[in-house]
Amino acid sequence: MTASTHLESSVLRSVVGLRLSDSARGVTVTEGMDVRVLLLDTPGGLCSLSPSPQSGVFGAATLPGFEDYVAGRRPATDWWGSMPIPNAVVLIDDRAGRFLPVRQLATLPLTSLLTVLLDSGPARAAGGGLIPVRLQLAVSGMPGMPAAWAQVTVALPGVDPVSGTADARGAALVLLPAAAALPPLVGSPPHSPSPVASGPGWPATITVHYDPSRQRPAPGALPGDPPEAGSRAGQRSALLVDVKNGPLTGQVVRTASLGQDLVVATFGASELFVVPP
Repeated sequence: MTASTHLESSVLRSVVGLRLSDSARGVTVTEGMDVRVLLLDTPGGLCSLSPSPQSGVFGAATLPGFEDYVAGRRPATDWWGSMPIPNAVVLIDDRAGRFLPVRQLATLPLTSLLTVLLDSGPARAAGGGLIPVRLQLAVSGMPGMPAAWAQVTVALPGVDPVSGTADARGAALVLLPAAAALPPLVGSPPHSPSPVASGPGWPATITVHYDPSRQRPAPGALPGDPPEAGSRAGQRSALLVDVKNGPLTGQVVRTASLGQDLVVATFGASELFVVPP
């Protein structure tokens, strides 16, 4: 047996690793995405990230100020301190306009993979196998004011709720998984208890979280940028106007059908009117 001598070893660690996931289909997204990191304590610290051709994870070989972490000479806690404080903003934009932009605070270096869910933009093509739910959200009693960056949740019976986000104009698209909404197959051989061709429908319950007082811009935000992702997700429930000039309610119910877009609006109007808390 030939003896071997260990001469040296080296450590290379990644400062950031981001996986972008399509919230509607649950697949990793890389094509057409512009992903950057803004280092808050570093002048000119706007750095682009590239996806790995194997894993689809966005990252960079190193980032300014983190060389000692990459080489394994210092632990991540040297940058975090006793209480991790965000020191970077992740900026995500879709050049094709399929997904809404994201601005999310982060504390670097990341010691685990960060998955960011991408919500569909209102102009996205739904594709097969999904039921599009379209909404135009407006603030009740405030003509011309959209409920910008509101969070919308749609729930079908027996199916996990699906969420989406309105854009700056209050337009939202939520894509429901039609296959999950179909009645279960029974019998031998399997068959559907009700004919799909007859156009079955399911009650879809819609709720909205919209609280502009909770929305906060990310550091370095430009006009038109979305609120920081954490503040957007922290919005409180809004009341909805189900019928024009009718009472307020916490949810509205509409019928979703296969092969048809579900357009949700206040009865008697072209928009769904919301009342923030």
